Amino acid sequence: MTTSLFWISYAAAWVLLLALSGGLLVLFRFSVRAYRMQPPAGMGDVGAMHGPPLDARPPLLELQDMAGAPVTIGAPAGVAQLIVFAKSTCPRCRVAIDFLRAVASEHPHLQTTIVCGGDGAAVEKCAAMVRPPMRAVADPRGEGTSKWRVSQLPLGVVLDSTGSVQARGDPTSTALLAVLNRQLEGHRNGTGPRLDGAGVVAGAAG
Repeated sequence: MTTSLFWISYAAAWVLLLALSGGLLVLFRFSVRAYRMQPPAGMGDVGAMHGPPLDARPPLLELQDMAGAPVTIGAPAGVAQLIVFAKSTCPRCRVAIDFLRAVASEHPHLQTTIVCGGDGAAVEKCAAMVRPPMRAVADPRGEGTSKWRVSQLPLGVVLDSTGSVQARGDPTSTALLAVLNRQLEGHRNGTGPRLDGAGVVAGAAG
């Protein structure tokens, strides 16, 4: 009888331990997700409002490249476009730019633009990380981040061949890259998966 009670207690203890471990894992994943979605101080609750609206052409951005030549961001280009907002002082931005070098090299027909924010020195440091076929443009006054409702960095925006927003979110996320790949494969009819600012497929059942 004593032996049976011992094993029952032993088994119950393991079940309780596993349940607690599972609960802690869920809590940890929720905390990480909440941290990644937290907007910077002063930005308020942005939620899915992070980035330009889906299925629409974003406002045109009249910026300049590093040589001072005018560049229009957001206009239809006839090919898929990846626009990434970044700053040199953002560690995740540096990681994203390094990662996207390989993506741009594999798809030279993809128009990849890094919009560098911050003051003059920060813009130059950001642009120094950009390599062809990517291009860097300057947004020292934050006009682009304001018009495109950028509240977190880095922000990647995928435009189809008509200039319509098909995805927005972390430029290194699997979900955003999947949308980009579909655009590169010729699925540019607007029926593919689209992401909101939190990296969630728009219109998906939740």
